[in-house]
Amino acid sequence: MVSQSDLWLMKLIHVVVKVTWEIRLISISKDECKFQNTVLVEHPNFIMKIMSALALGGYFVRKHNEEETPLFAENLYKRTFS
Repeated sequence: MVSQSDLWLMKLIHVVVKVTWEIRLISISKDECKFQNTVLVEHPNFIMKIMSALALGGYFVRKHNEEETPLFAENLYKRTFS
């Protein structure tokens, strides 16, 4: 899935970025699978890439993804098997 999302750098500069989510369901065994979610954030220009790096943009995307992915997987499970 691809979307345009709002991003605030250092809570001062508003930027619209392209966000791409790649979701995989990986079979581990006959009865188990692993849910994997990858997020790619693309910035509009070089200056924004530098500012995002200075603001630890990758760190915050990873932290957000670590929090949201298990919740998303749980929601999918409930909708599928409930």
